[in-house]
Amino acid sequence: MMRKNGVAGRLDRAGILTGAGMLLLAVGVGAPDMALAKETPVNIIAAHVRLQGYTCNEPRSAERNAQASKPNEAVWLLVCENATYRVTLVPNMAARIAVEH
Repeated sequence: MMRKNGVAGRLDRAGILTGAGMLLLAVGVGAPDMALAKETPVNIIAAHVRLQGYTCNEPRSAERNAQASKPNEAVWLLVCENATYRVTLVPNMAARIAVEH
């Protein structure tokens, strides 16, 4: 059933939202807190690397290289257990990734 506020679900006898609406409320309340805890530079950069097909086992650190960075191009050195990557982040584009030796 769709409510006036657009949330799907039903109210049970105690007035508690059940079904899909309950899921939306649970995600809406808990997700931001959990997401903020994981949004660190090392995890964000590692996610970019993984999305582009590279392996990053246990990301350890991410350091921004201020000298190599330019406006709208942030260069990071990402250290993972298995490899070290030089990652250039450009807004609205795929990251440029190079394996460091």
